[in-house]
Amino acid sequence: MKRILLSAVFSILLFPLQAEITPVYTSATEGSLSISTEDIWYLEEGDVLSRPVSGTLWKKGIIAERTSWLYEFDAQSPAIKIVTGDKSTTKTTYDTSSNITSVTVTDSTGAIISKLVHTFNAGNLVVESVLTEGSRTTRILYEYDGDNKLREKKRYENGELAVVYRYESDDNWTETVYSKAVPVLTVTYQKGVRVKDADEKKY
Repeated sequence: MKRILLSAVFSILLFPLQAEITPVYTSATEGSLSISTEDIWYLEEGDVLSRPVSGTLWKKGIIAERTSWLYEFDAQSPAIKIVTGDKSTTKTTYDTSSNITSVTVTDSTGAIISKLVHTFNAGNLVVESVLTEGSRTTRILYEYDGDNKLREKKRYENGELAVVYRYESDDNWTETVYSKAVPVLTVTYQKGVRVKDADEKKY
């Protein structure tokens, strides 16, 4: 059953446009799954616990991407996922609740292109995200109410406060833009739509 579900998922992910015009062939055997079209072929291999441990994607007969999964003991969810393409490698790490704790992208020489780190609270809600790209670092802090609803986000650019988002609900919030820690503009969103310029508050 797991292999059938995986087959359907990978068919959608790998062949979203071709699925309607080109036949997609799948084969599931003990410990492996393969999906192919005329130009694309994907092979996934599992371990004795039926967990995927390696995947290879070919495009027109050339390996385009390799994926590997690493696990802690007999856990069903991976601790690490590594995807390697021609020009870059993406390493994703997970905690025991399957939350993504970090995503690191490196180039073909191993140099870091970007790194994203998430921190979660006991309720599996993200409380901090830090993205580093070259000399730029973006840090976002999240605050929740007693019902675990997001109420505020603060975004910092290279250590300086840049934007504060305050939420009344998922569809209604304000964005206050800062310059050198001083507020310069507040924009209101209602039902997900930005309110007209006349309703904006300029400091």
